[in-house]
Amino acid sequence: MKLKRLGGALFAAALLATAGVVTSAPLASADGLAEVPVAPVEDVASDLAATVAPLETTAGWSGQSATLCSNTSKCGISIGAQTLLNGMRENTPFNVIVDGQPDKSVQIRVFTVQYAKDGKAWNFVPISKAVSVTPRKGSAGSTYGTATVSMTVPTPPEGVDAGQIYIQTADFTKGASMIGTRVDSSGSTPQKNWQVYTSRARDKGFNPTTINSDGVMYRAFDAAVPGHKYAVQMLRGSKWVNITYQGNATAGKMGTGVVSGRIPSDVTSGKYRTRLFNVTKNIPVSPDVPWTYFTWSKTPGPNDPGFNVYTTPGTWNYNGRLWKTSCEPYSATTRCRTEIWATQITYKAGQYYRTDGFVFNNLTYKPSPRSIWRNNPLGGNGQVGFNKQWTGQDGRKWRTECDTAVSGRNGCRSYIWATVAEAYKTRSGATSYRVTNKWLFNNIVQFS
Repeated sequence: MKLKRLGGALFAAALLATAGVVTSAPLASADGLAEVPVAPVEDVASDLAATVAPLETTAGWSGQSATLCSNTSKCGISIGAQTLLNGMRENTPFNVIVDGQPDKSVQIRVFTVQYAKDGKAWNFVPISKAVSVTPRKGSAGSTYGTATVSMTVPTPPEGVDAGQIYIQTADFTKGASMIGTRVDSSGSTPQKNWQVYTSRARDKGFNPTTINSDGVMYRAFDAAVPGHKYAVQMLRGSKWVNITYQGNATAGKMGTGVVSGRIPSDVTSGKYRTRLFNVTKNIPVSPDVPWTYFTWSKTPGPNDPGFNVYTTPGTWNYNGRLWKTSCEPYSATTRCRTEIWATQITYKAGQYYRTDGFVFNNLTYKPSPRSIWRNNPLGGNGQVGFNKQWTGQDGRKWRTECDTAVSGRNGCRSYIWATVAEAYKTRSGATSYRVTNKWLFNNIVQFS
């Protein structure tokens, strides 16, 4: 079986290997919130699969685990079903039932997983004090002993996967076989780890491709303390900056939530680290691992080199005018539609009307091989220096020029002959209106 890491969350899928029964522990529900895509992370199954040993052997176990599980018909660690039903919380005592060799004392501790900065290397780390336990026989004929002890999960330290905990003997280390753990001692359902509600919460990661063009991102978390408020921060230089967008997120009753952030407008292109932050407790949540980073490619603005108002999606104030551009795939290239805020003159039933708003300006076909325009006069039929008038299938007249001073090298501009209403100045300086025929700029074709 495998133990996979999904977007920063450690999900146990390899549990107790007795009698060939293996089940998985469910993640917390989403509290009715939409799931957010998360970044894929390395599978650590190859390391962890070897940690589960059959009950019949103590090979690979730590010294204390071998002591607990020798000379006994039952060996395991479990938590009462009521504790799981109510939800395990940090700094709140809960009972742990330990079954094993009678009258042999061992110590148990709470462990979690800590990841290195590469997000692949990991280790088990203890996060609680060791608690001594000595199983006792329930009757003279019993073949195993049982003991119940109280334990507490403290607020996990910074930089660990705070949402999942493991309870093992105190000398347990990575590479040693795990003692089988169960939902409760009277049942047979194995459960290798448990989720704990913690103020540190668990960063579920995020998929950088889901960052909107306006810089809005969504960060999901679970295993949080219900009611706690969470924000998202971004590391700029050596300082963490709050980039929470539209308010902090409050963890729901199942400890889950989604908080949105927005990349500041002055952030340049580059790779940046983010983290979730518990505002209620004033503590950071996220470890320094790959799924907390994103690479930002800033859309160039009017003042940036290489800005092109015809091919950059968005609404722009450029050269004193307001422009709006949108782009979409078109055949073997991308076509952009640009509108401009203007006063449009229309003529209807003998009257002229003025309307202010966005009106069509032109279409732009982004760079593509000249050869794909071989049979299309908008691209000069694929010919260098094309400069002709032509008639479209609808009977309208067009004029296209390519590779000129107006169109620029490796490009074409096309104009259409149209009847338009326009304003003009009379000799007296008054504004009047007329209907006229003229060439109107219609589209640009760019060649790669």
